Amino acid sequence: MEQKGIKQYGKLAELLEIDHSTLSNIKLRKIALSQKLLNRIQQVSGMSIREMRDLMDDRRREIRMAELLDSE
Repeated sequence: MEQKGIKQYGKLAELLEIDHSTLSNIKLRKIALSQKLLNRIQQVSGMSIREMRDLMDDRRREIRMAELLDSE
């Protein structure tokens, strides 16, 4: 949000092409961030997947096979 100058979650949801309730549930950690959405965020922000994972405090350094399959 900061990078794109977005101040409202509704605008972010629109930019990411997802429902506002989905974004809210991710923010509240009720649902996990999918690989598909992670890829969309990468496209919109220009950040690398690694940079985004670091921001989310995801310390895994290996990609699991299931994550690769989910992105297809």
